[in-house]
Amino acid sequence: EKLGPLFREGDYLAPAAVAEAVSIDWSYVSFAAPDQLETVSHVLAENAERKHRDKLAAAYDAIVVGLRTSALDVMRDLAARLAPGDDGRPKVLRGTALRDLREFCEYLPARNVPGDGELATVMARVVARAEGVDIKALRDDASLRASLRQAAEEATVALTGLVEAAGRR
Repeated sequence: EKLGPLFREGDYLAPAAVAEAVSIDWSYVSFAAPDQLETVSHVLAENAERKHRDKLAAAYDAIVVGLRTSALDVMRDLAARLAPGDDGRPKVLRGTALRDLREFCEYLPARNVPGDGELATVMARVVARAEGVDIKALRDDASLRASLRQAAEEATVALTGLVEAAGRR
């Protein structure tokens, strides 16, 4: 009405076409145990409790696998940056080569909700090797670069095993 003679119905989608093109998907996850079922049936309550434990176990496993996979990505990236290029010469290193490792390890204690000690141990070894190392030292010292690369590769092997082990649970 406000457009008056400027309105052309063909310029707009029909309401049915809009409804067909738009959808909203949602889900609600609750980790609460349905305690009230005990008053209805002991069997129902036991089944609900089992399902509740299974949900919690699946959430725990997802967190563990996610953290381990993130750590594995950081280690693979670090090892690749420290490896020689196709021509055999050292790759150019930027400040981000160590930043990702340090950031991951700085936030790991807060993110490690399940208390994954194996992950913390693997990462602590690499962090200990990188302690006090700066990007200039990595650029200039081939033995330091090789040593940190070896630590990152060892962590990659260990983390690959941890990710696979967590995925099988």
